[in-house]
Amino acid sequence: MRKLCILSLMIFIILTLVSCNEQDLPLEETVDVNDNGANTTEVENDATQNNLTEQNSPVPYQFMLNGRLYIDTGEVVNGLKCGMMDYSFEKVIPSDQIPVTDGEVNFESDSNGAQGGRRENRLTACVDGQWRIFAYNENNLDGVSMIVKEASPKKLTVVFNNQLRKTFTFGEKYMLEQYDESMIEWIPAEEICEYAAFNEIGFLLHAAEETEHEVSLDWLYGELKTGRYRIVKEVLDTKSSGEYDTYWLMAEFTID
Repeated sequence: MRKLCILSLMIFIILTLVSCNEQDLPLEETVDVNDNGANTTEVENDATQNNLTEQNSPVPYQFMLNGRLYIDTGEVVNGLKCGMMDYSFEKVIPSDQIPVTDGEVNFESDSNGAQGGRRENRLTACVDGQWRIFAYNENNLDGVSMIVKEASPKKLTVVFNNQLRKTFTFGEKYMLEQYDESMIEWIPAEEICEYAAFNEIGFLLHAAEETEHEVSLDWLYGELKTGRYRIVKEVLDTKSSGEYDTYWLMAEFTID
C-alpha cells in the first residue's frame, strides 16, 4: 500500500511539472542584451521615461473605448486646439479606479472625448487645458522588450528579449519618430519615400530567446541627422482561434 501511495505521488508531481511548463509564465532569469553592461530593466526605464504620468495618483489617467483601455503616456501635443471629437466619454469614475466599460474615464476631461492620434494605437484628450496622449497596448507586453543595440544614420540593429514561454511574431513594418526640441514633443520623422510599402514577411520571437533584427532606414527616411529618435514596431500575440492581439514596442536611440 505504501509503494502504491509513493508511486501515485510521483505521477502527480510529474504531471504538475509538465502542466507548469506549458503555461505562459515568465522565466526566472533575465538575459542581459546590452554590450555596455547595462541591465535590461535600466534600458527599459530609459526608453520609457517620457511615458510616465505627471499625476500623484497610483492609477494613471485612462479611459475605455471600443473595448480598448487607453492609458496616459505622459506625452502632450502642443498647439492642438479643441475641435470635433472622434469619440465621446459617457461616465466619469473615481480617479483611483480603472475603466472597464466603454465610455468610462477616470478623470475630468475638458474635451469630454478623444481625438485620433498620430498612430492607430493612440488617442488624445484634453486635461486641465493640456492635450495629453493616451496609448493602447504600448510597451506593456510583460516579458517582451525591445532595445536598439546599434544605431547609425542609415540602419539600426534592434534586439527583442522574449522572457516568456510563448512565441510571438513581428514584421518588417516600423515607424520612426524624432524628438522636436522646439515643440517639446515627439513627432513623426520626415519620410523621403512617398509611397512606403513594407514586405509582408513574418519573423518569430521564439520563447525564452533574444532575437536580433536589422532595420534599414535610408530607403524611407534617408540619412538621419543628429538628434533623438525612437523606433516603433508591432508585435503580434496570436491566439488559438486564429485571432491576434497587437502590441506596440518602442525603443529610443541617438544619432550623434
